[in-house]
Amino acid sequence: MKKLNDQPFLLQLKKSTERLNKSYKKFTWNEMAHHLKISKSYMSQILSGKKVFPVEYLDALVDFLDLDHLAKHELLQAYLQDEQLRLQKKSKYLSRYIKTTSQEHLELHQKPLTSIAELNTQALDLFDRWYYTALLDLVETKDFHLDFDWFAQRLNITKTLAEISWNLLVSKGYAIPTKDGGWKKSQKKFRIVVGDNQKSNESDIVRTRYNYYSQFMELAKHQILSGSSTKDLRLIQGITCSANTEKLDEAKLKLEKNLYATSELLAEEDCDEVYFLMNIAIPITKKL
Repeated sequence: MKKLNDQPFLLQLKKSTERLNKSYKKFTWNEMAHHLKISKSYMSQILSGKKVFPVEYLDALVDFLDLDHLAKHELLQAYLQDEQLRLQKKSKYLSRYIKTTSQEHLELHQKPLTSIAELNTQALDLFDRWYYTALLDLVETKDFHLDFDWFAQRLNITKTLAEISWNLLVSKGYAIPTKDGGWKKSQKKFRIVVGDNQKSNESDIVRTRYNYYSQFMELAKHQILSGSSTKDLRLIQGITCSANTEKLDEAKLKLEKNLYATSELLAEEDCDEVYFLMNIAIPITKKL
């Protein structure tokens, strides 16, 4: 066994594996990676602290390690502690690039968009995990009530993950209480930052944005492969087309407006589900 990075989750993982090796199940990290369907190189990066252990593999990990209820709870708590520390560190690192939620910026987001340059953001860390924004929008459904079991069932995540996610949303002011004892989003729109090539953290911003989108594509893939009964409730569609790049900013703005017009249509009257809508425009040719 190689030496692990000293992050809480990895330390708890080491504790769990040592307990297992002392009992009856001898194994290597490569064998664990094979069982979890994670590549050896990616597992190596996880163990060195360079990559985050994917949350969707936690249940398979618990099964592989044959953890009892208490050991499982300790492992999940360590994972969530890691998650909280990572987000706090990332927020601090990016703080000078991210605009605060001042009244001036709130007013800007309430105005109609006039150019693609207005697509700025607050709260980059909100887009690190799909369930943060999903939980935030779940607040606006007609049957919403503050119950972590209900959160977990609606989003198909663990109760522990639902609780820590809600606490994050509240502590950062993304979810706020109303006068009648309910809850609401602090802003109508939260945007992922648009990159600026002159900023040294451009790669971090772009990575966050595309990781966020890819998480929802993975969820859709899981639904399809599992034969989910939601097939009549989803639409996945895209086209390729020849393009005049001089029209790109105008096209982006039009896509943005259409996206919000569609979301406003879906949000009419009582809402009963949370949806992810996405526009995407990616160049697939290269200029010669």
